[in-house]
Amino acid sequence: MDRSDYLIDYHGGDLDESLRPYAYWGPTGKDSQDHISKEKVLAFGLDHIIIWHDRPSDLAASRYLDNTASLRGKPSIVVEAGYAGTVETDDVALLVNGTLSTMRALKMLPGAPHYIENPVWLEKVLEQSFEGV
Repeated sequence: MDRSDYLIDYHGGDLDESLRPYAYWGPTGKDSQDHISKEKVLAFGLDHIIIWHDRPSDLAASRYLDNTASLRGKPSIVVEAGYAGTVETDDVALLVNGTLSTMRALKMLPGAPHYIENPVWLEKVLEQSFEGV
């Protein structure tokens, strides 16, 4: 992580998950870093983006790769696509194409990125408890 300039944390749906493709964007309050990470999440192209505000600001308390990278000054996002531990062509294509578009936005590859035009921004996500069910 220390040698990187940017970070994308990929998730593919564990055995007990069936994910609708989406991304997490965690603003840090640092204008330059937030601008770059927001551009990255829009260039990745997933149409649902969760704004993750409630994250540790102390490096020692960080439990997530992207949060740790963000606290170290690296513009970071999380992307999710997949379900039940499977590898599906459509999910892989979303992640590969999103990566290439993001790399174009960061001028790592030639060409124009494909920004998502009207994403759904989600600021509050309720967690459901299944205790006692």
